Amino acid sequence: MKYLKETFLGLCLFSSGFMFSQNLNPSSLPTSLVEASKVAGIPAKGVSWELKNGVYEAEYKLNGVEITNLFSETSVLLATETELKINDLPPAVLKYSSVTWPGKKITEASKIEWVSGTVQYEIEIEGNEYLLDNNGMLINQDEEDDDDSEQEVTD
Repeated sequence: MKYLKETFLGLCLFSSGFMFSQNLNPSSLPTSLVEASKVAGIPAKGVSWELKNGVYEAEYKLNGVEITNLFSETSVLLATETELKINDLPPAVLKYSSVTWPGKKITEASKIEWVSGTVQYEIEIEGNEYLLDNNGMLINQDEEDDDDSEQEVTD
């Protein structure tokens, strides 16, 4: 049941049709979220915060790697998304990609680790994003999102 809940939440976050998205000034964050972000090891500076469909996203770089932490409205850590090198994707994800989209290259990849232990992978091919499970099975795809109008707020 937890897997289904996480998959549903993942699909909601993954979908380009966000119902509500708001960039946040770090000084306006709830105190409980600031404390939870410290516990999660998020740096105090250089973090971009956004609220999407009731989920807080903290995006930052750590040792040159892009990381996004997802928090609930009640400041509970839900998942961590970490940028990956293409070669670090599981063989099952690479195989699915090469069979499903022959001749097309993965241009971006990330690993999503839910606090329950569920692992998913997000890949980008020709501007489209695909969400796959740990076994390389497609969960969802998101058509190219050209919304460049959002402004990032960093601290």
